[in-house]
Amino acid sequence: MTALPGERLYALLPTYFRQSDLLQGYPLRALLDVLGGELGMLEGNMAALYSDWFIETCADWVVPYIGDLLGVAGLGGPANNIASQRVRVANTIAYHRRKGTRSVLEQVLGDVSGWPARVVVFSRLTARYQNVQHPLLGDGRTVDLRDVAALGDLNGPFDSMAHTVDVRRIPGTTRPARGDAWRGRSNLPNAGIYVWRLAAFPTTYVRDAEPSGPGPGAYFFNPFGLDSPLLNRPPDSATADAGNSDPSEFPIPLTPMLLSADLAAYARRYARSTDPPDHSTYYGPDRAVWVTRDGDPVHPLQVASFDLSRWAEHGFSVDWHQASLHGKELLVDVVYGRMLFKHPPVNTLQIRYHRGSVGDIGGGPYDRRASLVDPPGPGGFVKTVRTADQHLQDPLRQAIQEWNEFVTGADDAAVGLIRVADDGLYQLAPDLEPLTVVLPRRGGLTIQADSARSPAVAGSLRALGQASSSDPADDRYLRVSGLLIDGDVQLERALRLELVHSTLVPRDGRLGVSWQGQVAEVEALDLRVLIDHSIVGPLRLPAQAVGVACVDSVVDARGPGNGQAIAANTARSVELELPYGPPTTLTRATMLGEVWVRELGDSRDTILTGQVRVQRTQVGSLAFCYVAPRSTTPRRFRCQPDLALADGHASIVLAHVRPVFTSTVYAQPAYAQLGPTCPEQISTGGEGGSEMGAFCGLAQPARNTNIHAALREYLNAGLDAGVFYAT
Repeated sequence: MTALPGERLYALLPTYFRQSDLLQGYPLRALLDVLGGELGMLEGNMAALYSDWFIETCADWVVPYIGDLLGVAGLGGPANNIASQRVRVANTIAYHRRKGTRSVLEQVLGDVSGWPARVVVFSRLTARYQNVQHPLLGDGRTVDLRDVAALGDLNGPFDSMAHTVDVRRIPGTTRPARGDAWRGRSNLPNAGIYVWRLAAFPTTYVRDAEPSGPGPGAYFFNPFGLDSPLLNRPPDSATADAGNSDPSEFPIPLTPMLLSADLAAYARRYARSTDPPDHSTYYGPDRAVWVTRDGDPVHPLQVASFDLSRWAEHGFSVDWHQASLHGKELLVDVVYGRMLFKHPPVNTLQIRYHRGSVGDIGGGPYDRRASLVDPPGPGGFVKTVRTADQHLQDPLRQAIQEWNEFVTGADDAAVGLIRVADDGLYQLAPDLEPLTVVLPRRGGLTIQADSARSPAVAGSLRALGQASSSDPADDRYLRVSGLLIDGDVQLERALRLELVHSTLVPRDGRLGVSWQGQVAEVEALDLRVLIDHSIVGPLRLPAQAVGVACVDSVVDARGPGNGQAIAANTARSVELELPYGPPTTLTRATMLGEVWVRELGDSRDTILTGQVRVQRTQVGSLAFCYVAPRSTTPRRFRCQPDLALADGHASIVLAHVRPVFTSTVYAQPAYAQLGPTCPEQISTGGEGGSEMGAFCGLAQPARNTNIHAALREYLNAGLDAGVFYAT
């Protein structure tokens, strides 16, 4: 261990002085400790200055200065908030050496935005006469009606068909284009920049042989029986080939024609092979889709792309004897995320697929190391569960029951951690009743999944604290982290509930977090709820609770019978029904529904799609938020549509300045994502020019700014480029 600076200075003194200092009570050593502190600060500053010479180790504030020495433009302002600017500066010299090529343009656009990008030069897709002595066989190709895969790419980023010339200016030159029409693209000086905003997350789980679909052998890829489109698994960034035009290099949504063409090409190549590989381009281990039945992988030659959208209709059946299904055992519908077996599994079914997500919100296999809780010390409860534990029928349920026994036999205080170490499918209870989690008088339980894991849990939880003479004075908590739960959380005692990087699947008529206990009108309730980077259904909590905080989260209350994202649980109130929920603070949240609360704390960067009703408007504030018209709120600062109403006609503003989402259906890849047609007042109306809502932290407007700055620097002279959202 390195000695402290004061100790090093003291060791340099002669022994005579140190002995004299000992006899006088170490006054000299105290003086050198003070000098050593200053020396330590000086040494640390010198080490930091040396680190700041290199782009790999320098501080974030130094990156623009190093970039300025290299002539890198557009590093100041809010665009510098994206960490990828360090990569851009580090690769600047390599960029300049290959400047003018499509591959380097795609690489620099990916570095400055963090999104996969593909550059399409539309002169190659414009119908024109060619030089007969130097023909370009890949240009100006007419439509091949037999190439179904190419027809599926029509007007997309991988289009290979020729288009007639369009002299209108290409859209998306100043901001991403709205919609995906072909207007203005097909011209010789035009280029298109396609970016993929959605990320593809791998999802793996093992389930029993009981079908989740409408009949024998019918299953959903989604563990909870929801229609969820499948995405491609792009290669790792370290092995990705910049400039490659192959769709398999990008996180594209799979299409029936794409998978069908892939399986047909595999069959033509390996139908007569004695040792064919176990994967095609999109199907197989470490590919976009893979299925294992009773421990045996389903081979690509046994898989076919099929339309299963009507499988719930009466009389729907598949003729397995038709020629196109000869030798097939599995039909896959990549649009709805469904599959059908010719011979259903007997014991288990293992499914691996990739689902799309806008960002790191809700349960998902992304990096969550910063939010993980360390195991408790000696005397605490620690349990690790896996679906591979065959001797346990329901490992997670049994671990919670062991915790309940531990709390019952412990003293007033107890701390526990249940760690979920895989991507399995867990059943909390065999019936519809929620599983009870008993909490101590002091302390609590943490149920968390490992980082980059996404376990699915079917069932609900009921948090029940042990009775005591003074509930508000207790300090007990329940923390759920990294879980994807098809259920709700019911509270019956005063506690602190934390939902971190988790999902309570919002379904029609189901609540997310609700209060099931009794409370008088004037009684104070020491109940605190934190929703952090999570997706939940409606919150029904008593007005007497201490408060609710929603941070970087989505609260979805669009189902019938709900309507209110946050409100009081009037069915459990006593004597007087209070419609208002507890004091609430919203930070970078998306509220899909009305909000009825007693108080609204200082909230910012939030989208409130429904009317807001606040009982006490003299406290709290709203800043950089969208607030639905006819809402009753505290004071507002730079909120919409208030700012737009000051400059425009009321009827026009209210009709246009409102959130426009790509999708509001859970399990869709672009759930709660602001669409390309969303007004700029909302898509750039957050603090610092970012978007409002749960994905404010993604800084998508700053990414777009970086893209256009890079285009001005690296785009070939004479070309005019437009930016288009592929997802």
